[in-house]
Amino acid sequence: MFCIEIAGLLVEIDNRYEKIKTQCKDYIVEADQEPDIRVATTDKMLEPLVQWWQEKDPQHLSMEDLEIYALHGRIYPWLPQYDAAWMHASAVEVDGKGYAFTAPSGYGKTTQSKLWLEYFGKRARIINGDNPIIRFMDGDCYICGTPFGGSEGYQCNKKIPLVGICYLNHSERNRITRMEPEMAFSQIIQSNYDHRMFYPENLKPLMEIWERIVEHVSIWQLYCNRSFEAVEVAYRGMNEGRNPYMKGYPRF
Repeated sequence: MFCIEIAGLLVEIDNRYEKIKTQCKDYIVEADQEPDIRVATTDKMLEPLVQWWQEKDPQHLSMEDLEIYALHGRIYPWLPQYDAAWMHASAVEVDGKGYAFTAPSGYGKTTQSKLWLEYFGKRARIINGDNPIIRFMDGDCYICGTPFGGSEGYQCNKKIPLVGICYLNHSERNRITRMEPEMAFSQIIQSNYDHRMFYPENLKPLMEIWERIVEHVSIWQLYCNRSFEAVEVAYRGMNEGRNPYMKGYPRF
């Protein structure tokens, strides 16, 4: 058993295997107070996961990895109680501001984030490659790193103000358009559905958090290719609300 701090929340993890503790090493804290969230695994919880994994990838079945999947999934339902929600996204920091890219798995979230690292150099870092948390604190909206950084392990124990969220679409031409609130809310529900989150008791507060995100954060459709021009379009669009390649708008 050990404690971690993520998104300003103290989480107690009752683990069976050491791998999750190793993965969480940058977040481990000495707890001198009651945790906000407690999570643990049980045989009943792991049994269906074992069956699911055997059907998906039997050669790489690992109880250690299943425990990580189960335990970080157990954290999600508690988050709305603390003005927070998980997001399936890759989050990048540039000059102390956060930008999130979301899309189906394998679509190019991490690729877009890596382009930002190449373009901005030391000004940028990836906060999380797959599972950041968005949380409202002191009236501001932050995107926060977690130990669960996806297959490539991109993660950083940090929270930063969130500027914008981009939904990625493949396109030869780079452009960005702001989503209307109704469409943005619907898109968030679709792209962040996870059966581990949807408990009857947390459904209403979860929807309320997503509504707040739509109200406080600009949400965009980014049509892009794998070029530095795509980075310029996304960065300028999210910061100034305009497409930098519209007629009469100067480039960097």
